[in-house]
Amino acid sequence: MNSLKTLLLVALFVPALSLAQGKDSRTLGDTSNDELMTHTLDAVPAKVMTAARKAAPDVYFSDAISYWEDDFRVYRVSGRLFREVWNVYVRDDGRVLRTESDTQDDR
Repeated sequence: MNSLKTLLLVALFVPALSLAQGKDSRTLGDTSNDELMTHTLDAVPAKVMTAARKAAPDVYFSDAISYWEDDFRVYRVSGRLFREVWNVYVRDDGRVLRTESDTQDDR
């Protein structure tokens, strides 16, 4: 009887705890969709790298991160061109979402 009460309390407490933390109880413990993932450039899909190189030619890309947005994995491919830092955001289907550059002046 005590194990039944314990099981019932756990069944009620875990969903309440996950809702309090802002998570759906169906994905408790599964944060793979929410996390940023870092990638080496050879792990980034070829379609993504081709689109990034076309959007920012001559940029030396050095790293990439990815995350989920609107049912697509979005890759932020980062690199440098002289004193400029470039970030190119590309969906996993090869569509470029945006390109950002920032000059790193020592002023």
